[in-house]
Amino acid sequence: MNNAIRFAIYRLNCDALAFAVALLLSMNLACSLKAQTPEHERFYLHNGVIRVGIDLSKGGAITWLSREGNHPNMVNHADWGREIQMSDYSGPVPYIPPGAEVSPVWRSLGWNPVQAGDAFKHASRILHFAHGPTWLTVTCQPMQWPLRNYPAHCTFTTRLSIKGPVVRVDNIMVNNRRDHTQFPARTQELPALYANGPYYLLYGYTGDKPFTNAPITCLDTKALLALARRDPTGTKPLTHTFHWMPRQLLPENWAAFADTKGHGFGIWAPRSYLWSSFFYGHPGIGGPKDGNTAYIAPNRDEILDSLLSGQRHGQKQF
Repeated sequence: MNNAIRFAIYRLNCDALAFAVALLLSMNLACSLKAQTPEHERFYLHNGVIRVGIDLSKGGAITWLSREGNHPNMVNHADWGREIQMSDYSGPVPYIPPGAEVSPVWRSLGWNPVQAGDAFKHASRILHFAHGPTWLTVTCQPMQWPLRNYPAHCTFTTRLSIKGPVVRVDNIMVNNRRDHTQFPARTQELPALYANGPYYLLYGYTGDKPFTNAPITCLDTKALLALARRDPTGTKPLTHTFHWMPRQLLPENWAAFADTKGHGFGIWAPRSYLWSSFFYGHPGIGGPKDGNTAYIAPNRDEILDSLLSGQRHGQKQF
């Protein structure tokens, strides 16, 4: 299985998603965007090889990825905090503007705009949407995840195109914060990615000889594999729902989810060496709207304040 996964990552001979992730912070660009109401809530691109879809009722977040044809969607979108989407962090912590209502569960996240919407199920507002046969672009005003119906003072733009088995996505964040305080750097999700319950086996390269075709590793999922084998239908109550995995140093800048048959997808993020991951619920079962989910995000610590104007790039592949 290891060789097959590496072949899929480097040769793109399976379901593939490639991101070029950029960050652009500015004080002025958001003002020129004009609101536009999309005709449909969901939009798909497909080319005979893969199918990828976004949900315009969730800020244009990616909610579908599969092979073309009668193949299952691998992306979990059971709530507004899942999907494959942009999610950024800054101060203060907690972030509670005058008159805002904060979720006690999420107040420790601080300033946290999320592409799909907030923890109270208020969707981010679409500002612009356009598409062609093999591309699309969507801009939204994201919601502050911990706050009830509180739009963030920034915009998120996703530019997506497909070619063969690859989906390329450029993510741009334009900041327009009124608070000019320079807050400390925080760990960013580049991006946040949630897979369905069957894709709980996490692979990556952890050695000291990257890009030499050295063996890859199944990352700390032995407990999940044992649980799935003991209770393959998920009928027994769980003793705990969160399975936290140690933060991983991955020098080849990629990781891959797979099921027990070796099917799945990976993510490649150049310049991202530290990766966070967990599994929630029961491994091995569940679809896009079920609670069971596998999470991974390439991380970097970055300052995201209103005075910064810069750009970051990453690339991820399924």
